Amino acid sequence: MGRLLAALETYLVTETAARTQLHQYADLDVTAGGLGLRVRTYYPDDGAVAVTVTDTVPAERELSLRVPARAAGATLTENGATRPVSPGLVRVARRFTPGEVLTLDLPVRPRWTVPDPRIDAVRGCVAVEAGPLVMCAESIDLETGPDPASTDLDALAVDTSVAPEDGAVKGWLVPPDDRPWPYGEQVTVDGPRSPRVVPLIPYHRWARRGPTTMRVWLPTTPPL
Repeated sequence: MGRLLAALETYLVTETAARTQLHQYADLDVTAGGLGLRVRTYYPDDGAVAVTVTDTVPAERELSLRVPARAAGATLTENGATRPVSPGLVRVARRFTPGEVLTLDLPVRPRWTVPDPRIDAVRGCVAVEAGPLVMCAESIDLETGPDPASTDLDALAVDTSVAPEDGAVKGWLVPPDDRPWPYGEQVTVDGPRSPRVVPLIPYHRWARRGPTTMRVWLPTTPPL
């Protein structure tokens, strides 16, 4: 981590003789290739990235902005006009004017992430990502009740027919069958299964509220 922080600036911006490239998005003030830029953003909590030109060169210059592969539906606003941009590099080549602002809007809405079925450990599971953030369910957020399984993440199954929302998914708690041997006939759980909202938090914030269990990959088993 110390080495990463010491070299962080080399990951954010690069320059060539004719181009200035923004690769990662964070608050910064930089001059690269004679082009002065002020970047302000709350990314990844918010997808808007405002790039203000603070200094220029007396010639045409290319400014490239990276659009991650996950950011389908991104847009770029410049000179009051908004246009869709595709994942990859968005290139803007012209003579820039000090004070002009380019705003890149990267979608950060939650989405399901499905693993390759050849990965045994997570087969039949999904994860939730919001922009670059990996989300997780934390046991402290599950509803409490008389049944000890109500706070057991191993009993959690999510409903992938409903799109994930900001900070939550819909699912069920399906208590595992108490049997003396882990193999046998399929067991049907009696009684209705009511959907419930399961809060999610970014993985990097796990355990800030005390010791808890956590799960990123969530089973998709429907209620029996």
